[in-house]
Amino acid sequence: MSYENEYGNENDTSKENGSYCPITPSNVLVWGILGLAFACTPFLNFLGIIFSVVAKRKSNAYAAANGPLYGQAKVGHILATVGLIVGIILTVIFGIYFMIACAACVSALGSYSSYRYY
Repeated sequence: MSYENEYGNENDTSKENGSYCPITPSNVLVWGILGLAFACTPFLNFLGIIFSVVAKRKSNAYAAANGPLYGQAKVGHILATVGLIVGIILTVIFGIYFMIACAACVSALGSYSSYRYY
């Protein structure tokens, strides 16, 4: 799809390998919100880490193209940072909890085999 811009040039809105999607402040904000929301969700906080990294990359790309962050882009960047930190901390906590729970189950199952029934 092509169109004529305000300078009279004809621009192609699609790239060679796919469609073109510019990074907007609302994109950064949505990814930041998703990152923080999933970071606080038990057993899905690895998705929060992934979404937060996507939001941070989009905010860095937006800042490189448009200058310093402000408004929705700044809020999305802050939410992504918080989501990344919370996601990493909760992933570690749930990982330790899961390992302790598995060790307790194995220990409990192992203790039954030591009983002798006559």
